[in-house]
Amino acid sequence: MRVARLRSALAATLVFGLVLGALLTAVTSARPAGAHAVLLGSDPAADSLVATAPQVVRLRFDEPVRTVPGGLRVLGPDGVDVGDGQAAVSPDGLVVEQAVGIGDGRGSFTVTYRVLSADGHVVGGSFVFSVGERSAAAEVDDAGNSTARFLEVFGRWLAACGSLLALGVVLLASLDPSGPLGAGLLGRRHVLLAGAVAALVGGVVSLLGVAGAYAGAVGSAPSAVGDVVAASASGRVAAVRLAVAVVLVVMVAVPSIIRRVAPLVALIVVVGLVLPAFGGHAVTASAPALASVLGSLHLLAGGLWIGAIGVLAIRWSEDRDLLGEFSQVAVVAAPLVVLTGLAGAWIHIDAPEQLWSSSYGRLLLVKLALAAVLILLGWLNRRQLADATRAVLDLAASVRLEAGLGLVVVAVSAVLVVTPPPGSAAAPVSVRGESGDLVVDLEVDPAAAGPNTVSLRYSSSSGDPLAVDAADVRVSTDGVEPRRLEVVAVDPSSSRVDDVVLTPGRWRFRVTVVRRGSPVVVELEVPVS
Repeated sequence: MRVARLRSALAATLVFGLVLGALLTAVTSARPAGAHAVLLGSDPAADSLVATAPQVVRLRFDEPVRTVPGGLRVLGPDGVDVGDGQAAVSPDGLVVEQAVGIGDGRGSFTVTYRVLSADGHVVGGSFVFSVGERSAAAEVDDAGNSTARFLEVFGRWLAACGSLLALGVVLLASLDPSGPLGAGLLGRRHVLLAGAVAALVGGVVSLLGVAGAYAGAVGSAPSAVGDVVAASASGRVAAVRLAVAVVLVVMVAVPSIIRRVAPLVALIVVVGLVLPAFGGHAVTASAPALASVLGSLHLLAGGLWIGAIGVLAIRWSEDRDLLGEFSQVAVVAAPLVVLTGLAGAWIHIDAPEQLWSSSYGRLLLVKLALAAVLILLGWLNRRQLADATRAVLDLAASVRLEAGLGLVVVAVSAVLVVTPPPGSAAAPVSVRGESGDLVVDLEVDPAAAGPNTVSLRYSSSSGDPLAVDAADVRVSTDGVEPRRLEVVAVDPSSSRVDDVVLTPGRWRFRVTVVRRGSPVVVELEVPVS
């Protein structure tokens, strides 16, 4: 009877969660899908060769970002930082600027950046531009970032394993017919305490990993934790999760508390498990409310399935008699894990081909394949429970194999959380046109409906920058007459046009360049999404 009620509650929770998510999505203003911030372009552009040294280096991102201490550096060919003062971010958070003092310097300069995106992850990278001539560039050591990323992933994995295991204890304790919930939790207290401690330690390690990436060095992570927590909603969620884990550890460590307030202990386990669904990728999803609801259902169902399998593997001799009752719950929980996982991931994917063309999609396919194997093993175990003569594997060995695969699934999930979804962010489009000895490189950023920045660079066929006297740019598309753009010279061999409003389609750019009194016309075409 108790199992039947739990199965009904699971099914009702799925329906309620999806309906609630749809309602929340309907009343929440939609915005473009995103996740980790993406660098759309820079000025000077990556790998460009400019004739005159810039006074400011600008980076443009697809969503608002926050600067981090020492996050934007410009290194000369000799490795010396030529930055002048601290980097500044524009009021809309989309552009980060760093004043530089290059002077008469020549050669290749390396730009390294670290910014904090809205989902609480630190995004970084580097690129090179050259002034006057190309040369060897300064080497960038990213070992600290690699260590910080490892700590974040490992911490997330450990915390997730602990939280899932704790909910598995709550489930089996509720299924145990030998006594009330409090007695069931007390009988499995060592496993529950191990899960609570793992959730606490993993949360600390993960937060230190993010703080290490924020500070640029793992050794500086402790002093940066406060900044990370205050800088984003995801940081605040991580802090609350740590506080919940501390409370859970204290409560489980005292047997009398478990006995007196067992339902409260179970509630705290659930809260600690679902909190991550309200940070990370969900914060910047196109439908954040729906993403959080689906994430919560996904984690809860995972605890009732994979978490309980872990407890069974640890306490096989004591809890094997509950396998039949658990299998009835798993029949609902396992499909719920897969369905909510797919639905939640689909929010971040715009087209099927992104499943195999992006790192996020490939990791999702790996996770789905492992989940399919887990479901197959569960089906074989359920069949064996009904008829022992049809056994394929020893039941205890099969449960332990399921638990081991579950650890791998959680590890893939931890990597998935810190992997940028492909999203729908448009990327700059660059095209090249030639006329005689003149080469025009035109970049439209972000090549999406709305305001765009058009950058033009002029060079010879051999790649050397060419100084021009003037440039005239006219743009048109089907049904739209050509209009003249206000071109601003950046230096003698490049110019730009800001806030060019474009609509989806193919746009034609007619560029007239005047050199030594003679006009040269180059026509180019750019697709806009």
